[in-house]
Amino acid sequence: MENMPLFVAAVFAGLLADQATKGTVRRALLTTGGVSDKMKRFLASWFAVRGLYTAAYITTSDSKYSAIRSLLWVASLGIAFEQIYSAAKVLGA
Repeated sequence: MENMPLFVAAVFAGLLADQATKGTVRRALLTTGGVSDKMKRFLASWFAVRGLYTAAYITTSDSKYSAIRSLLWVASLGIAFEQIYSAAKVLGA
């Protein structure tokens, strides 16, 4: 849950960047392609890393493997921040 606000911000930033390149958010969501390929890659990679994190969280009982869980958590942060940064570049912020 601690990453949810960052994830939501990254999704909204990505949608705004799509809006800037495609027209309106509504039109971007209603077209055949939906959202941009970059947004699709962000969503797929974020959910994949969070899925691995959850699996590591459930199965890790030894402290020597907890570093893997921490690296996955940091990776999900990095993916979300990269999406926000990319959207900021598109939006000129």
